[in-house]
Amino acid sequence: MHDYMQRYKFNGEYALRHVFNRQLIQAVQNIEIDLVVPIPVSQYTLLTRGFNQTLGLFEGLRYQQLLSVSQAKKNRSIPV
Repeated sequence: MHDYMQRYKFNGEYALRHVFNRQLIQAVQNIEIDLVVPIPVSQYTLLTRGFNQTLGLFEGLRYQQLLSVSQAKKNRSIPV
């Protein structure tokens, strides 16, 4: 599973979304939820990957885009 997700997310194998999409739809249908909200990607991530991996997984689900990216790059520093 980890290898597939790596290939999907970082190698641009967008067709693999169908493998995860079916599982995600089943999981969402089996639990009581009020709202599905995708995690947004930055413009930089969108340009480097060529697609929003979260939205690919959400195909076929009703969702609302309520979140936005507040900074262009992730802050990877660990506070001391």
